Amino acid sequence: MSVPLPRTDNASKEKSPDPMLVGLNKQGQILLKNQTVSEKELAQQVVAYLEKHPKGAIVLRADKQLTYEKVVQVFSAVQLVGGDRVSLAVEQ
Repeated sequence: MSVPLPRTDNASKEKSPDPMLVGLNKQGQILLKNQTVSEKELAQQVVAYLEKHPKGAIVLRADKQLTYEKVVQVFSAVQLVGGDRVSLAVEQ
């Protein structure tokens, strides 16, 4: 069905910022920009990212061999410092 929709000039033209990518390798190490960081350093980086990009999102890319517990631990650490838009990257 083709229905013409109304337009508005007030539509937000602001592009969403690139998401912050957080990696978890199979050893359970946290990676930011291909560098190993502690959970504390991750929290600091997340806070800095969200201050600069309040509508930014965080994408967690975890190795498939990691335990669910480790993934949830890092996921929760990000949420505790204000990262309410956290998603898990998956392969299709």
